[in-house]
Amino acid sequence: MRSRHYSTELRSMAAALAAGLFCISCGHGLPSEPVFITGRSTTQDSPNGRVYTSLGAKASMRAGDSEIALMHVLILPPADHELVRSTAALDEGTPETLRFEWQFSNGTTAKLAISHDAEKHVVTVSGQHFRLSKGNLFVAQASDKGEIEFRQLSRTLFECLDAGKALAAFKRELPANEKVQKIHE
Repeated sequence: MRSRHYSTELRSMAAALAAGLFCISCGHGLPSEPVFITGRSTTQDSPNGRVYTSLGAKASMRAGDSEIALMHVLILPPADHELVRSTAALDEGTPETLRFEWQFSNGTTAKLAISHDAEKHVVTVSGQHFRLSKGNLFVAQASDKGEIEFRQLSRTLFECLDAGKALAAFKRELPANEKVQKIHE
């Protein structure tokens, strides 16, 4: 009886390990090698918010290999206001830095810089570190004064290169947020 319990437990652990290895090998997980921001992105725009999906490439990437969705950032305007204009720029170097600037219907402008460590798979915002292995969906909520509250959701979508599909994941993760639910797909 005892050995049967252990063999069942070992089979379960082996299956979980095999699934994890399969996931990483097909690009659905976070690769064990450095991943760099490619400078390419997809977006889903709406006055109620914007999803920005930053695409990444593994260090060993060859022609024909698919990119991964390094991070998805949902930008939400202040309450009772709309997103009017949005820009993003990539500063290459070590660390790579994505710089965002948003303008809202109340005249407020907000800025955000996200630093990315390609080797450690960590993003940093205002001195706060976020491990991509714990989730690559982020919410940037702007206040009336242009301050940004940045938080990480415990969900990973490395295989999802389309910002519209990422929006559907944000809606599932934030069902009580009316502003998120109003963003059209």
